[in-house]
Amino acid sequence: MATRTDRLLLANAIMGQFISGLATRIFVVSLPTVAAALHADILAVSWALSAYQLAGICLSVVFGRLGDIHGRYAIYGTGFVVMTVSSALCGLAPGVGWLIVFRLVQGVGAAMIASATRVLAMEAMPEGAEGRANSYMTMGFHSGLLVGPPLGGFIIDLFDWRWIFFLMVPMGVTGVVLTVLRARAEASAATTTSS
Repeated sequence: MATRTDRLLLANAIMGQFISGLATRIFVVSLPTVAAALHADILAVSWALSAYQLAGICLSVVFGRLGDIHGRYAIYGTGFVVMTVSSALCGLAPGVGWLIVFRLVQGVGAAMIASATRVLAMEAMPEGAEGRANSYMTMGFHSGLLVGPPLGGFIIDLFDWRWIFFLMVPMGVTGVVLTVLRARAEASAATTTSS
């Protein structure tokens, strides 16, 4: 627990929750458009939606345990990298089969992120502020859920369905940068304390 709020770490955790929620719902409104563009039926494309959610639900606990063993920042940062790369690949998917596979990988990245966000938020807050930390995480995730569908519809109207995935690339890069900065700050503080 921090003695005062670690804003960088808290912003990083909120970013993780937001992008996880956004990726969950931004794709929903594009199902008919994607089905038409990829010459597939909507049922086939809906597997891309299910693949993301299944990976996220099934693997969060696994990655939480791996974070305990190998370090939360390693799993969390890798989750942002996986989310970023898979978002770009979803946007480049040549067919519905590839889209399903890339969405599954995106769900793996979301599970890696989700496995650590609440713990990192609690580390960022002073002792006794655990409830506030949880409320920030809930707000971040549900903001992504809320913004996702209208933002997805807006992007499809102005651009192409592929941009709903390309939009998440700079967000993922921001998450990677925040994680690296925070991990370096913690490593530097640990080195200073030990010497």
